[in-house]
Parts: sequence; structure tokens; C-alpha cells
Amino acid sequence: IKVDTIKDETGAKTLVEQSGSDFAWGAGVPTGTTLQTVGNTIKSTTISHTATFTDWVAITGFYVDISPRQINSDFFISLTTSIGANTNGEGAVKLGRGYDSSGGTSFTYTDILGDASGNATRTLYGSYDIDDDWLITTSSNVWDNDISYASGSKFRYQVYWRNPHNTPGDLFLNKANDNDRAENLTAVSTIIVQEIAGT
Repeated sequence: IKVDTIKDETGAKTLVEQSGSDFAWGAGVPTGTTLQTVGNTIKSTTISHTATFTDWVAITGFYVDISPRQINSDFFISLTTSIGANTNGEGAVKLGRGYDSSGGTSFTYTDILGDASGNATRTLYGSYDIDDDWLITTSSNVWDNDISYASGSKFRYQVYWRNPHNTPGDLFLNKANDNDRAENLTAVSTIIVQEIAGT
């Protein structure tokens, strides 16, 4: 049997259709179906920020782009960061969702952060007073839903970091500040984004 489209028994809903040489889920798939998964793993230990922080700074190369296959999808983000510091840096992390309606790379960003509470800094997550020989690995999941977007658009989920209090402190990705002993560790940081069929 050779087909380029599979529909439901009524013929009204497309479940699978050919897209070039590959197949893709159609608009008729059940709510909750994973339509696509994209990810980015960083093993490098050379990424750092060694200037005084005045605001959030994008971590070099730590993002994923995803072009939605449907216009009513939700997005599940799994993020793991491994951060070292000196001068008791905090290593706060935020996630930004960039959006380009034309599918290009001229993104307008929306922050994904916790709500405000007094004078506390709004973050996705963070640490406090990271010692020179510590490496803090944190994982978090985010359900990014009820997003309005156009067909043919693109999202970029970009990871940022910051020291909101000890602003002169340096931050290091995947390694501690100290690396002169066997008990000093390196690690891996990863972001994974899944498009999930909505209603």
C-alpha cells in the first residue's frame, strides 16, 4: 500500500500526511500528541560571563528554535543547567520565548519567570552564594501553553543567566570556578522542547 495521507473514518480529519520525503502529523491528531521534539545539549566548559552583570545575559548558543506544525499547540520545555561561580555568584536562570511571525530570526521575546514577591528577583530558578569549587546542576520543566501565534511562525527558547546581587561575580557553564582537583567536576547542560497538539 502506498499513501501520502491518512485520515479518520469520516475523512474529515487528517492524521498523517506526507511532507516532502517525510511524514508529519496532521491537524486531526488527538490532543496531547507529541508533534515534534527538538533539543540542544552543551558539553563545552568554555562558556562564561566574566563582566559585571547589569541585567540578564543570554548564554551563548544555549537555545532551540522550533517551527510549530499546528497553530493551537502547547510546548513542554525541559531544561537542565550546570553552573559554577566565583565571588559567591547566584547563577539565576531565566527562559525567554522569542517569536517571529514570519518564521525568520527577528525575535520578540517574552520572559518565562516566577511571579513577583516583594523585592525578590523574578527567575525561572537559581542558587545562592555558589562557592568557588561548587557546580550546581538544576533541572526544571515548563508547560508553556495558551500561546497565540500564526501559521508559518517560529519560536526560539533562549536561556539567560544573571547575578542579581553579587553582580561582579563570574559565572561558568558546565564547570566550577576551581578545576585543580579531581573532586572538581564538569557537567552537561541541555534544553529540550516538545510541541504538543492542543485542542
